[in-house]
Amino acid sequence: DELNKNNRSTEEQYDIKESLQTKIADLEKTIDYLAKEIEATAKAVADMQEQMKRASENREGENADYQQTITDQRLTQMILDKALKRMQQVYAMLQEREAPKPGAPHIQTSGNHTDPGNGPARFSKYEKNAGGSRVLRMLETILADSRKMEDEAITTEQDAQQAYENFMKDS
Repeated sequence: DELNKNNRSTEEQYDIKESLQTKIADLEKTIDYLAKEIEATAKAVADMQEQMKRASENREGENADYQQTITDQRLTQMILDKALKRMQQVYAMLQEREAPKPGAPHIQTSGNHTDPGNGPARFSKYEKNAGGSRVLRMLETILADSRKMEDEAITTEQDAQQAYENFMKDS
C-alpha cells in the first residue's frame, strides 16, 4: 500500500514537473515573441523619428522658400506700385498739355500748290500717347499677378503647415 502511495505521489510529481516544463517552454516562446515585438517596435519608433526629423527639415526648407517668396512679392509690389503711380502722373501730365497743330510751321519754299518742293514734310495727325495706357495696364497686370502669387504662397504655406502638424500629431 505504501508502495502504491509512493508511486502515485511520484506520478503526480512527474505530472507537475511535466506541466511546469510545458509552462516554461510556453513562457520562453512568449518571451521570444515579445522580444521580437519589442525589437520591431523599437525599429518602427526609430524609423518614425527619422521621418519626423526629415519632415522637420523639409518644413524648415519650405518655410524658408515661403518667406523668400513673400519678401520678393512684397518688394515687387512696392516697386511696381511706385512705378505705376509715377507713370500715371507722367501720362496725366502729357494728356493735359494742348495737342500741337498738325503739320510743320510754314516757311518759304520753292514749291507750288501741287508740288511741295523742298518744304518740310507733313506730320501725321497727332494722337495722345496710346502706348501709355498699354504700359499702365501691363504694370497693373503684373502687380495683380504678384498679389495673386503672394496669396497662393500664403495658402500653400498654411496647407503645408497644417499637414506638418497633423503628421507630427499622428506620429
